Amino acid sequence: MPNSSEEDSVGEETVSQSSSAAVSKTLLELQGNTSHSSVEADAQDADSVPQDAAAAVNLDSGAEGGTCSPVSSSKLERENLGMTSTGFTADIEGPDRDPPQECAVCLDFLKDVCKTSCNHYFCRDCIKRSISFPPPHSTTACPYCRAPTSLYTVTDVSSGLPLKASDVDSIFGLTFIQAGEVGVASYHFDALENSYISYASCPPAWKLGDGSQPAARKPFTNTHYAAETRTFTGEIDWSPTTFGGDAQWQYTMVFDHGFNAIVQGHVVAVAPDGSSSKRSLFGKGLFYRRHRKTIFGSVFLQALSPFAVQAEKGVASYHFESPDHCYISYTRAPNAWHLDDGSRPPLEKPFENCFFDGGNVFRGTVHWRGPSFGGARRWEYEMIFAPNFECIAEGQLSVFKDDSDQPAQVLKFGEDVFYCIDYDIPKRG
Repeated sequence: MPNSSEEDSVGEETVSQSSSAAVSKTLLELQGNTSHSSVEADAQDADSVPQDAAAAVNLDSGAEGGTCSPVSSSKLERENLGMTSTGFTADIEGPDRDPPQECAVCLDFLKDVCKTSCNHYFCRDCIKRSISFPPPHSTTACPYCRAPTSLYTVTDVSSGLPLKASDVDSIFGLTFIQAGEVGVASYHFDALENSYISYASCPPAWKLGDGSQPAARKPFTNTHYAAETRTFTGEIDWSPTTFGGDAQWQYTMVFDHGFNAIVQGHVVAVAPDGSSSKRSLFGKGLFYRRHRKTIFGSVFLQALSPFAVQAEKGVASYHFESPDHCYISYTRAPNAWHLDDGSRPPLEKPFENCFFDGGNVFRGTVHWRGPSFGGARRWEYEMIFAPNFECIAEGQLSVFKDDSDQPAQVLKFGEDVFYCIDYDIPKRG
């Protein structure tokens, strides 16, 4: 089994390339960085979602790279854009009390009032700014009381609807992968009685104790799924042989509200003599995300290059929530970014005239009908995604400064502009 330091490196990588050929390279080259057993020997902490899951990527000032562009330029300004959440000491409102008049984030009158599951009230924009960036866990701390909070559980007071709805309601029919590859210890939940780990694309070096390779499908046994807590339990039995010295793996997986990732739970490795030899934690050492077969439900972040640290969600990030809801997010735009009238960019700037061919090509237009942005009146996009949807591999962004049919500037995805999928793997200290 790869050693624990090698397994940890998987969580730090974002596999992305500047061309579809490069992006679709086999994960066999990464075999030393991927866990075949999904068990990490040195996982000893308590079973919990890491508290730093909501921490945004720090872009240190003074590093090479230039300026992060609201238009999607690859020249990133490396500055700390971190947002701190402040706990407040006021009395907590009960579920039957009238909402306060003041938002606990902006300290102004409430606008578009929303309520958390812990019964605290915020402006819609304020709560979205505070908690919209840590999916796939989808959970961070309430800015008021630090209780676990999610856009899936925050409701609009006027409509009673959650701010974000999942595109699925269970794990069944879904696949969860590590390091971007199906068949490299990926988890498949076709049905409760048909759930398995796939080793169809595993490296040749992965061998069982008897020298054979693991079966392409290794079924879970003794399976159970609790819908109310989004928790799956099951076992993998390797007897009469072993895998990495283990005779059995006992799984508990807890999925986030949106079923985008496994965010809690553990794997207990059982030795042939029945003793528990190792215990690994999901969300800390084991990182599994839902395998995407489309752009919808994904977010793409700017990067300096195909292998560079990405910018934060909300720094001109591309959000493809559904065919009818695609937008550029400026929730965490640098303070220097302003429209040409001096106002701030909107939190969400929608793509219009959207087209997705069902394969890997997206087209859309962003109009600046009020104040222009950097002199631009519209941006026209053609994005060609890599086959595994890990990055925008090709395509272009055309910038128009007037009603002319000729763009003032054309930026090429994969050459001038780099966008990679956000795997939302928490940073570990």
